[in-house]
Amino acid sequence: MDAARPFELRKIGHVVLNVADLEESVRFYTEVLGLQVSDRYPDSMVPGGMVFLRCNTDHHGVALVGGREKMERSTLNHFAFEVGSLDEVFRARAWLRERGVPIVFEGRRRAGCQVAVEFTDPDGNNLEIY
Repeated sequence: MDAARPFELRKIGHVVLNVADLEESVRFYTEVLGLQVSDRYPDSMVPGGMVFLRCNTDHHGVALVGGREKMERSTLNHFAFEVGSLDEVFRARAWLRERGVPIVFEGRRRAGCQVAVEFTDPDGNNLEIY
């Protein structure tokens, strides 16, 4: 851990993509790449629906959010960094606040059950530390 930074990013924990056709994308990630579905949110929970996919024992490494309009390129919903402890999540949140980083969510969501802080980078990309 850097002496000045009170937390250490251990790995990229998961990536969430906005997709136009949720079921087509699920088929691609499961049938072509071999990921397994670990969870699903219906349209009533997340507009467009959401599917969580894994390739190891983590709840998900990739998640797909449906409903994006067809575009030439896909769009990133967010990607997440894992830290070593809950205390590091709280220290990261304080560090981000001290630097004026816009925090868009903090707490626990349903999927994966981790406590997290979600924020944006200077270009508006959504990031998460959990």
